[in-house]
Amino acid sequence: MAGTKRRNRELAAATLATGGSIREAATAAGCSDRTINNWCQEPEFQLRVKELRRESVGRAISRLADAMCESANVLHALLGSDNETERRHAATKILELGLKAIDIEELVNRVEELERRFAMGRYEAST
Repeated sequence: MAGTKRRNRELAAATLATGGSIREAATAAGCSDRTINNWCQEPEFQLRVKELRRESVGRAISRLADAMCESANVLHALLGSDNETERRHAATKILELGLKAIDIEELVNRVEELERRFAMGRYEAST
């Protein structure tokens, strides 16, 4: 019995984590909407929904990262296009995205340095 309840809670949490409604979670878990609402009040259940949502987002980010590599290859290939408009558009996008990436990398480095200084207790504001 405990295993079934645990499995039902996991099904409900997974449904909610992926954007499902209380009704959909209840259907997936084979229980009532009221039961799902009660579970949603429990910190342990809330944490599990958040963990599952984070895992789902992590998988989506990985897929986006893979697609970014393919997209960069497409833009790079367009630089060799016979169509001047396509070449110009690709070149502009590559420059725009490259500059944004450099800016983001610089910000990340600066934040990491500040975190390191704070952790060591040696933060000194720049003037």
